[in-house]
Amino acid sequence: KLLFVGQEFKRKGLSRAKDIVALARSIGYRLELDVYGTPDLSGVPEFRGFDWINFKGWEKDLRWKEYDALLHPALIEPFGMVVAEARQHGLPVLCSENVGATDLGFKNMEICRLVDPISEWVSKLVTLLDAAKDTGEILWTWDDLANLHLDQVYSRSR
Repeated sequence: KLLFVGQEFKRKGLSRAKDIVALARSIGYRLELDVYGTPDLSGVPEFRGFDWINFKGWEKDLRWKEYDALLHPALIEPFGMVVAEARQHGLPVLCSENVGATDLGFKNMEICRLVDPISEWVSKLVTLLDAAKDTGEILWTWDDLANLHLDQVYSRSR
């Protein structure tokens, strides 16, 4: 089972996530994609007819341990707290180079460029799925993110 999280599903790359899973399935991987934080898009032509995409809506607490990897192929993502959350729970991550959290150097993370062919994304996903699971790591917390914004992004003029 794969995980995608994001209310702004276009910017966060849901279309690419669908294409990645579709190609992986076409070569024999029996994967499902659970999508959280978006409306049910199963009636939208781009997402219609894919019985392996499950639109879950909003959940306060994700059951991270039910998943094998997080897909976050964002077009642009200034940070990507979901990446830090996934890694905290030991979930491997496949994301685009446009996710700010990639600068933290998490383990069990594969990074692709948006211009890379979908086959390259699938290859890196397979690498993640074949790797041994880990217990997780904490390199960044919600408090860290809040403090960064308070101290540097929105600091008061003196």
